[in-house]
Amino acid sequence: MIDGREKFFPYPPQLVNGSVFIPFRNLFEALGATVRWDGKSRTVEALKGKRKVRLTIGKSTAEVNGKAVKIAQTPFVKNGATFIPLRLAGEALGYVVVWENATRTIQIVSS
Repeated sequence: MIDGREKFFPYPPQLVNGSVFIPFRNLFEALGATVRWDGKSRTVEALKGKRKVRLTIGKSTAEVNGKAVKIAQTPFVKNGATFIPLRLAGEALGYVVVWENATRTIQIVSS
């Protein structure tokens, strides 16, 4: 759910070692960000207003607004889609991310 609206992506979220991963491009475009992929460096980047998020496949740090952020699990590619940790992605763009265990629903809400 994004701001109360149900949202589905071509690739379903992946639960990996207790963290939810979501397709990078689908999530950030749904949040109104511009996305870029650099195949040579295997880096994904999202820009929205003054906020910038940058992740590299297989690296345990991300760059959020110019600052390095340690991430527990690294981004990965599956079926041609780049998956990133949902909480990091949402919060880096200024959203609140809430997991509702009873319904297994993720709420992404504008802060």
